[in-house]
Amino acid sequence: HGFLDEHVADLRTMYRRRRDALLEGLREHAPEGVRWITPRGGFFVWVELPNHLNADHLLPIAAAHGVAFLPGAWFYPGVERPASGLRLSFSALTAERIAEGTRRLGAAFQKYLALEG
Repeated sequence: HGFLDEHVADLRTMYRRRRDALLEGLREHAPEGVRWITPRGGFFVWVELPNHLNADHLLPIAAAHGVAFLPGAWFYPGVERPASGLRLSFSALTAERIAEGTRRLGAAFQKYLALEG
C-alpha cells in the first residue's frame, strides 16, 4: 500500500537533516586543515585531521568533552594506515544533539592542538 516507500522517503529526509547538521557543525567548529567527505549515503562522515595529528590521541580529549568518535585506523586492522582519520556517526542523534556534539568536538580539537603545540 505504499507504506514502505513513504517510510523510506521519511527516513532519507531525517538522515539527510542529521548529516547536514554534522557537516554544518564541522564547517563551523573544525579547525583549519581538517577535511571531510560529504557522504551520499550511509550513516557516517569520514574526517581527516592534518597528517601530523593522531585521532587516537584526540579520542580521550574528545571523551572528556562529552563526545565520541571512532578512530579511522580501527577500520584497517593489520594494514599500515595513517592515524589521522576518524569516523563520525549521524544516525542515532537528533540534529540538535549533533550540533552540540560538533561544538564539543570543536573544543576538543582546540585543546588537542594546544597540547600538540
